Amino acid sequence: MLKGKKKRFFMGSAILFILFIIVLLVTVGSGKDIANSDELIKELKAHRYKVEVEETSGYTPALFSVEPRIIKINDKILEVYEFKSREEADEQTNSISKDGRSVKNIKGRMKDGATLRACYLNWSEPPHFYKRGNIIVVYSGRNLRLQYNLAKIMGKQVAGDKWYMLIK
Repeated sequence: MLKGKKKRFFMGSAILFILFIIVLLVTVGSGKDIANSDELIKELKAHRYKVEVEETSGYTPALFSVEPRIIKINDKILEVYEFKSREEADEQTNSISKDGRSVKNIKGRMKDGATLRACYLNWSEPPHFYKRGNIIVVYSGRNLRLQYNLAKIMGKQVAGDKWYMLIK
């Protein structure tokens, strides 16, 4: 009799977990309409984050063809790349490997304007790339709440480690 109760409990828990994942994927998938980094900052503040913007003049480790805007959120760093068009952001997104460990065809990074074939990245924390419209956001870290909120704001992650890989 006890084995039957345990089995029903386990099955019920498994069903609830699957429903939770489905709801999470449906609610997170689309993202919001974000036109620029100022709107992203507004959305982050709406999620009760303390947001600070840092000066980035001459920021060296730019991954894409534009300099990032550096946003600090509760001691976590986001690199926000704002492109002139959605098409340019799409092109840049396609240069990111699925695991977020390399970026191909980085333009304008060399002093002579030469195009690098690829840049292999050695992240100290797991990388996460999000794209919405003409914006790419890069977050390197393990904060699941921040990842969830970035996905709510920006839509599903386009490259990098998935949240379930971070739970050990």
